[in-house]
Amino acid sequence: MIPTPSKFTLFIEDLFTLLLLGIPLLLVFSGSIGVALHDVFHPDDLVWLGLGLLTLVTFFAIPIFLWKYYQLGWQQLTRHQRIFTVLYSAALLVGLLIWWVITTQIPSSWLTWLAPLG
Repeated sequence: MIPTPSKFTLFIEDLFTLLLLGIPLLLVFSGSIGVALHDVFHPDDLVWLGLGLLTLVTFFAIPIFLWKYYQLGWQQLTRHQRIFTVLYSAALLVGLLIWWVITTQIPSSWLTWLAPLG
């Protein structure tokens, strides 16, 4: 039987995940607002930095959670670990997709089905 983590451990894990996912997303959102307002202080760099950090963080977080999954099995993972595995996986897919569009590996016209502009 695997011991359940304490509330303090879960709180620290939640806080750590919130910071790891929140800071890059905050950079992306604030940079996107600056780009929309035509700010001259290069807010597009904030978008690049946020996407880079998000992809980098999730690139290393996914193997950690997959290792826990391999060791314990999905049923033995705590609810927090399951949620974080899904969140990090989604963030990795979104980050990689946006990076591929930004670096023109795939044309942005292919993504119009994701967000129709009406």
